Amino acid sequence: ENFGISETVLTLSDAIIHINMFGQNSSMNVVQATSIALYEITKQVSKK
Repeated sequence: ENFGISETVLTLSDAIIHINMFGQNSSMNVVQATSIALYEITKQVSKK
């Protein structure tokens, strides 16, 4: 988590998602990112 996702993992990924951040932070840990992504996915699926 200290250096982000490796180029190898990015190359093997089916999708890459960017989470916009405000303020001075330039990164977040995996648990935070997963929680935000799952919340957004659940919100969008619930609308259908």
